[in-house]
Amino acid sequence: MGGERAGGRAGTDRGGMDRGGADATGWAADGPGAAEPTKAEIRRAVLARRRQRPAEERVDLAVRLRDVVLGTGLLPHEGGTVACYASRGGEPGTAALVRALAARGTTVLLPHTHDGSDGRGTRLGWGRAPGTAPGSAPGRPGAGDEAPLVPGPDLGPGALQAADVVLVPALAVDTAGRRLGKGGGYYDRALGELRDHRGWLPPVVALVHDDEVLDAAVEPVPAEAHDVRVSHVATPGRWMRVDG
Repeated sequence: MGGERAGGRAGTDRGGMDRGGADATGWAADGPGAAEPTKAEIRRAVLARRRQRPAEERVDLAVRLRDVVLGTGLLPHEGGTVACYASRGGEPGTAALVRALAARGTTVLLPHTHDGSDGRGTRLGWGRAPGTAPGSAPGRPGAGDEAPLVPGPDLGPGALQAADVVLVPALAVDTAGRRLGKGGGYYDRALGELRDHRGWLPPVVALVHDDEVLDAAVEPVPAEAHDVRVSHVATPGRWMRVDG
């Protein structure tokens, strides 16, 4: 499935769902000439809203996100390698998605975060996600699906070279593919190294909630030269190809 193409403006998706934009975010600049929100301000607003989301709603959104991502046709149907992450706190839940991918024979890589205290610099290593029984059908997540995902032994930063698709966390993303993370720069470095090694990037998909997709013409995500843009966005309500 090709998904919808995000242009310069956010509006309403084909199912009638609000596609984000200035009215949905709560941190829009207030009137002409007002200062654009900083990365720190956007982070605070998103994290506060995520903390308020009820646990039952988070479970439902994780199921919907899984179904959206699996329905795109972008991820390998059998075999292949997908890099993902173990969701924490109020992040869109990834456990159901990871286990569904593993059930159909896909190798899923999860990150090990290294803070540089070992003298080798901040970086992401990658370990294989815990597998599920081959051929088991993905269902509504129960307690087991919501248990924290723990990556296997660290295979090093170079393991990312095998990825056919990279699913990345974000606090917000705009319709030009600019992604706002938590500020550590781990994914920008990892994706930059992947691009340098290959000469190109595989599809990079930001996983966010529907109200965390911003209209780049109205509320562009602040970006710096080293920031790596994403190519697609998945939410519990829609799939978008963006201008990254």
